[in-house]
Amino acid sequence: MKNAMKIVLVGVMALFCVNEAMAGSFKDRRDGKKYETVKIGRQTWMAENLNYKMEDSYCNPENNCGDGYGRLYTWDAALNACPSGWRLPSKTDFEKLLAFVKGIDAYGDDESAARHLRFKYDWTTKVGDNASGFSVLPAGRYEHFAEKFAFLGEAANFWSSTEDGSSLAHLLYVNGYKAAVGPYYKASWVSVRCLQD
Repeated sequence: MKNAMKIVLVGVMALFCVNEAMAGSFKDRRDGKKYETVKIGRQTWMAENLNYKMEDSYCNPENNCGDGYGRLYTWDAALNACPSGWRLPSKTDFEKLLAFVKGIDAYGDDESAARHLRFKYDWTTKVGDNASGFSVLPAGRYEHFAEKFAFLGEAANFWSSTEDGSSLAHLLYVNGYKAAVGPYYKASWVSVRCLQD
């Protein structure tokens, strides 16, 4: 019983520290848009999707880049999308994020990581508790091979700077059941979260 109480107490403290004490914001000088930020472990992340209009960035017609969903980017575009002082995270950066988020509770698995990353609303699958403050919204992606937008309301994807061969690059994938890092087609359009340098 004492161990269970300790786990609950540690979880409550982690929620408070991540969500309240570590939040901030910054303004992108390129277009004046303001973004919420969050410190998770030793990393400072954008707490919403990048919404900077540039070549090879697109709006999903169902949400028109609004309400924090941001724009979708090809991998090549994503490499140069982040504002000064911020960068596209590497595969290792996403792995560090997942390791920290898994430590928020005693479960420590891919499903609990996804729950702690997901925003509390807008998911047609399972809503999250957003214990990390990362506030993932299910922006879906544009699948170049199928020539269609897919998974709006069901999943989110975020490019990393790490390539996996000539046609693939690693991304962070979050849905209602797991959060994981793996390769995907560079020509597809997915969301971007920038990491502070």
